[in-house]
Amino acid sequence: MCAGSLKICFVSTQYPPLTLGGAGVYAHCLCTELTKLGHEVHVVSPTLHETNEVATNSPVVHRIKVINKPMLKTPSYWLKLRKNYSRLQKEINFDILHANVTSDLSLTKNLVKTPRAVTIHHLSKTTFATVDASPPRSFENLREETSMIFWFEKKLVDLDKIVTQRADKVIAVSQFTKNTLTSAYHVPLQKIHVIHNGIYPEQYTCTKTEIEETKHNLNIENALAILYVGRLEQRKGIIYLLEAFAHLAKDYTCKLVIAGDGNQTQLKQHAQTLGIKEKIIFTGKVDNNTLKRLYNICDVFVLPSLLEGFGLTILEAMAAGKPVVATNVGGIPEIMKNNVHGKLVEPKNPRQLSTAIRFFLENPKTSRKIGEHNRKYVKERFSWAKTAKETTLLYETLINSRQGALHENK
Repeated sequence: MCAGSLKICFVSTQYPPLTLGGAGVYAHCLCTELTKLGHEVHVVSPTLHETNEVATNSPVVHRIKVINKPMLKTPSYWLKLRKNYSRLQKEINFDILHANVTSDLSLTKNLVKTPRAVTIHHLSKTTFATVDASPPRSFENLREETSMIFWFEKKLVDLDKIVTQRADKVIAVSQFTKNTLTSAYHVPLQKIHVIHNGIYPEQYTCTKTEIEETKHNLNIENALAILYVGRLEQRKGIIYLLEAFAHLAKDYTCKLVIAGDGNQTQLKQHAQTLGIKEKIIFTGKVDNNTLKRLYNICDVFVLPSLLEGFGLTILEAMAAGKPVVATNVGGIPEIMKNNVHGKLVEPKNPRQLSTAIRFFLENPKTSRKIGEHNRKYVKERFSWAKTAKETTLLYETLINSRQGALHENK
């Protein structure tokens, strides 16, 4: 049996401060918790400014300087990763290599002798099939998942397929992701392990003073607040939330708060057309302290996505004690149940969205009851510590099976 501390190489193109979404949160929180379990974790990730190794009070982070151009960031990372990984492997002698999505693409089979795992959040293939990825749309915002950058990286060649087939074990963040892996690439079921993302529930509580200050700063003391958190991109379905909000704004004194990084131009233009621009607050990307405050000041949290591998922001809103309205897509129905944790609606349906949101605006007692249930539910079921323990068990199983195979071949 494999026991004790493991030497883990975790390769991720997303890691703070370069974090775009849930994959970056996953990388940071998982590696932090693996370190707390006593493992020696080495993260290999990009940086725009420095090339030196940076030691933090959790994992050791090895930075690879990349070219700060949209089309060149990831390719330059992959190019330099081979040399950096070879050097680190000789120095540290890793027990396992764990890649976050396609981050380890350049680490070919002949270069990696250790057992290998990869985490898949959702497939790019599924994303391109779900949203409008036409050439005009692909050029509009180079940071979107269906931009020309990602088209060249993941559509022209199916990189998800390469890293998935090459890995010894695949971690899927939901049963939905597992199912798409088996249907898209015919990955054997025994090769895929579902390990849900976690959360730090205690980080989403606020004092009364913090809530009052935040409402005052946003000028929503006397308004009902509807909140969306996430990247501003087509896959998130924000356009349908705007249309749903336009119906609600006629009947309620309410504000829609949209928090997240991305291009606001099209959304603001659509809001102007709908006549609701003055009732929408775009915060842009916010820090963790501001984020927890936003969750706590809202009356209902909404995630109108067209596709979600998991839906981490749903757990964050639940941890803050809020009811949730979300689309019945991807991994979302695995973490929340209709009429228990909130309301599930069909994607691209503004009328269903507005009806579901309206229910919680009109029934504050029910909203508070569901919110308190959600807070307890998340605390009992989801934690990054649990995610790390389950991941460690997978590492140990993989290492033991590799050692057993080597022993049998002698």
